[in-house]
Amino acid sequence: MKEMTREWIKKAEEDFGVAGRELKANTGAYNVICYHSHQSEVRYPNGDAYESMAKKVYALAEKIRKIVMKKLDI
Repeated sequence: MKEMTREWIKKAEEDFGVAGRELKANTGAYNVICYHSHQSEVRYPNGDAYESMAKKVYALAEKIRKIVMKKLDI
């Protein structure tokens, strides 16, 4: 794996971690959670690693959607 690819994967995983921690902390910072979830998805390279991360990002996005809908009483 190229060094640049490793760097992007590291950044993607950091963003994913931030989104997950904010979600678990229940701070209500949905814009931060959404931003870091999106950044993680965008930064992760294509290929097998992308598929694995995409599933995690989708699951996190689904949790965020449910929380936001509940908070907005939709």
